[in-house]
Amino acid sequence: MRLILLLTFFSSVTFGQELADTTFDKLYRNSFAGGIHFSTLGWGAYGEYTKQANYKYHHVIALQFSNLHHKNEFKTLTIDGASSFFYYKINSLVALRPTVGGNLKVFESRRDNGIEIQFKWKIGPSIGLLKPVYLDIRSFSIADRQRVERYDPEIHGYSVIEGKANWFTGLGESKALLGLHSKNGFNFNFSRQKDGISGGEVGFLFDYYPFQNVDIMYKADNYKLFTGFYLQFELGNKF
Repeated sequence: MRLILLLTFFSSVTFGQELADTTFDKLYRNSFAGGIHFSTLGWGAYGEYTKQANYKYHHVIALQFSNLHHKNEFKTLTIDGASSFFYYKINSLVALRPTVGGNLKVFESRRDNGIEIQFKWKIGPSIGLLKPVYLDIRSFSIADRQRVERYDPEIHGYSVIEGKANWFTGLGESKALLGLHSKNGFNFNFSRQKDGISGGEVGFLFDYYPFQNVDIMYKADNYKLFTGFYLQFELGNKF
């Protein structure tokens, strides 16, 4: 009987010491991150919030903002070389993307300074804003040497263009477009802090406007579907 009591005592002491010496990582259920992204379509900014569904999966809501380029866009210098503009580009397109999606953890860091890898998918509407392009046009009037005019390649030859006007010029003439988008990629978190987010993401995205071709370029094949690869950089916190 004494032997049993003695063994029970030592077992209790040993087990208590193991619990005291063991450290448990805090479970981070939510996160917020923001950053910038660059793609073959353009560049923009975004912010996202995640909420845990289970240990490996988080639900996502996000908001992205980006410009979208036509594949035939090219920038050229003005005749005096003092400025530049996009030749034959008659409209600019920017997209606002409210997003829902998910993050699936595919590789968890097992040590400090390790890398955490997630697969991320997002989908939602793409609210496009198609804004006419305005340029500074040389005037041959003595009283008015330069005017801001809506770009019309039919009447504005290369020799009279002096550069881009302020981007916000003509904003009130913009046309809204409704479509959808998707964004899928792999995210790499290199943060040294367990509650930190610092890394990047690579993947594929598209914007689709089903109701009409998006008129960006003059005398070019304009289209409804914009596809490209992206690279983004982000900072944030888990909590």
